[in-house]
Amino acid sequence: MIEKFDQAKSQSAFSSKIFLDIIPYMFYYYLESLPRLRVNCNTVQKLHSLMEVQPMRTTFITKPLEIERKWYVVDATDQNLGRLSAQVAHILRGKHKPIFAPNVDAGDYIVIVNADKIKVTGRKLDQKVYVRHSGHIGKRKEIKMRDMQNKKPEFILTHAIKGMLPKNNLGRQMFTKLHVYAGPEHKHQAQQPEVLELKY
Repeated sequence: MIEKFDQAKSQSAFSSKIFLDIIPYMFYYYLESLPRLRVNCNTVQKLHSLMEVQPMRTTFITKPLEIERKWYVVDATDQNLGRLSAQVAHILRGKHKPIFAPNVDAGDYIVIVNADKIKVTGRKLDQKVYVRHSGHIGKRKEIKMRDMQNKKPEFILTHAIKGMLPKNNLGRQMFTKLHVYAGPEHKHQAQQPEVLELKY
């Protein structure tokens, strides 16, 4: 053992693993030199196991190619517009998964049916106004929510959900996973979507 220590010491740069291997034996010889005290082999093995170099823990990083995405279908009949939109945006971002990362699109696909039967509180049907502008002078157009629900009911849900997603390229990518239909039928049966249970 002493020769091994001398050999390691003589080297210009000996590794930390060799040094950690030597420490338990040095401690063993030290205990052996004490009077009325003896140490068995099990104690040396335990000391050696405690001194072993443990692997460093690494931080998990979400990789886009390793994300498993699911398909969900939501029935918007008699559902509140804001509450439904908030839950759908939550799933589109992937915040319901433990692997969520703000810089990765980890969300799932959402199919919303019966968008024409969405409900709002108060007098929003007559008070809420959707505005668009072509960019030319005098081309500002307004349409009330009641008229929009009769003309294009899908726009009400898509407009609300898009406003709850990030305003960048990542948010636009998340928005592509949303599919809204005014009626009860949709064209995504091949994906076998699961029924999403709304929490509120």
